[in-house]
Amino acid sequence: MKPDFHFKKLCCRKFVLQCGCRCTTRRMRNEIPHDITIEPSTCLFFNGPFDETKSQAVRMRNPGGQAIAWAIKTNNRARLNAEPPGGILQAGTQIVVNIISAPVRRAHQVGKQENDSIIFEWCQVESDIPFSIDLLKGDALLRRRKIKIIYNP
Repeated sequence: MKPDFHFKKLCCRKFVLQCGCRCTTRRMRNEIPHDITIEPSTCLFFNGPFDETKSQAVRMRNPGGQAIAWAIKTNNRARLNAEPPGGILQAGTQIVVNIISAPVRRAHQVGKQENDSIIFEWCQVESDIPFSIDLLKGDALLRRRKIKIIYNP
């Protein structure tokens, strides 16, 4: 016995029930996202030890022809943070992101942070979509760039 309805597989690998009603689905593009420009591109320096919170500016530029959703991850959330932590970057625009480090009070602590890093992740989106972290999950094709954090003693 066949059901009265059928399922159709979309490019975003979600199944939508197709019946007599009209269904709308927001699709993610399955294109490889273009590269973005991040300055500095490989490492970010903090001069330590320091007793107060320090921040360094990172410029992110979208030279491509389509908007991207982006977010920053870190391997040490207790020490490193970003402001803003994510968003939508329209084509041809740029944004300054502040990377914030918690205090490093002693010189011997500086060596313990040698594995600290931040990771920029991004994917292409439609320009009118509001930002949600869910845009970077699921079947979206992500690009990543790792930036090492270096604490100078």
